[in-house]
Amino acid sequence: VFDVAVDGECEQSYPGIRSGMVSMTTSDGQVLDQRVQNPKGEAANPLADVDLEAKFRTNCEPILGPVACEATLRLIWNFRNEPSALDRLLQLLTPHGASPEKGSAA
Repeated sequence: VFDVAVDGECEQSYPGIRSGMVSMTTSDGQVLDQRVQNPKGEAANPLADVDLEAKFRTNCEPILGPVACEATLRLIWNFRNEPSALDRLLQLLTPHGASPEKGSAA
């Protein structure tokens, strides 16, 4: 059994700080609390490149497949050195079977 509630301290600090609070009571009555002021991925606690890549793969591979996902990731990381690759990047980001119209908003 669990309850979900807004934590007053988290609510007060939002949107400047997007913190979180979890409190749980074990079956033997012990109360465990954990507050996170700056969750991983926030500006004050940025993701490491390896974590960012893992998150990208987790979200990208089911849509584009592993090969296109890896190619997309490499293009993104090297985009500063190869800005002319924008067309290729957009092609990779279009799921198979989809054909976005030029000028239309996604």
